[in-house]
Amino acid sequence: MQPIARWLVARPERAVFVLIVTFPLPFTQILGSSVLVLLVLNSGIARAVQVAGIAYAAILLMTLVTSVPLATLNQIALTIWLPGVLLALLLLRTRSLTLLLQISVLAAILVVVGLTVVVGDSSAYWQEVFKEFAGVLRDAGKQQEAELFIQLLPYSPYMRGFVVSIGWLLHVAAFLAGYVAYLGLPGKSDGFGRFSDLNFGRVLALVLALTSIAATLAGSVWLQNIALLLFAIFWLQGLALLHWLRAIGRLPSVVLAAVYVFTVLLGPLLVSAVGLMGYTDAWFNYRPRIARK
Repeated sequence: MQPIARWLVARPERAVFVLIVTFPLPFTQILGSSVLVLLVLNSGIARAVQVAGIAYAAILLMTLVTSVPLATLNQIALTIWLPGVLLALLLLRTRSLTLLLQISVLAAILVVVGLTVVVGDSSAYWQEVFKEFAGVLRDAGKQQEAELFIQLLPYSPYMRGFVVSIGWLLHVAAFLAGYVAYLGLPGKSDGFGRFSDLNFGRVLALVLALTSIAATLAGSVWLQNIALLLFAIFWLQGLALLHWLRAIGRLPSVVLAAVYVFTVLLGPLLVSAVGLMGYTDAWFNYRPRIARK
């Protein structure tokens, strides 16, 4: 990643080019956030704003001659590029990767609570979405795929927490990619902390435990959504622990790569296992114990 990072920061037009190229496809747009994180950490907010502004203007001209709506450009600028810049600025202010991610967790919790207060119960909305997708698939002759969406109907009350969790993880992943690229530049250090040392601590672990108990006893959907979000952060800590094990030579790189691959294939099973590992690590802090051995 070091050659790519050096290439990007050497000339601002290269970063502009990457922002423009990654704009059209949904699964590459998040890379623009990583580029802006790298620029903020290495060159400052002024350079990042300059690059983003030029890229925005260029894409705006493209929207005039293509069918891309202006609303899409604004949505990407506000929901993908801007969060990356804010996270990078907050890292420079806090000087701590762990503290930054803890603050981002609190912000995500506020989003869940805010949506609950403003929007209310969104179960009916997600049920309609699942039914609509199922209908489209049935019309296309894909009966088995349509049945999968019908099976998701009982989980519609928890979609708010799931969507916020996925959004938080995507933004954090983009930020971490830019941060790792920054650390790869000559003369940079990991003074803000390493991802492999990430530990959200016992306070958040206790909050997850109390939230889960309260949600179960009260049958509260919004508490269950918050518990789902909190579990997602400990899944990230579990990944950090696996990266630490690889760094000290206790875990082969191929096994770490397999975890990422099989997370997509096995889904909830492997996510639960890695999340449980991260959650228990918050209580018992495995790293010093393993290092002593």
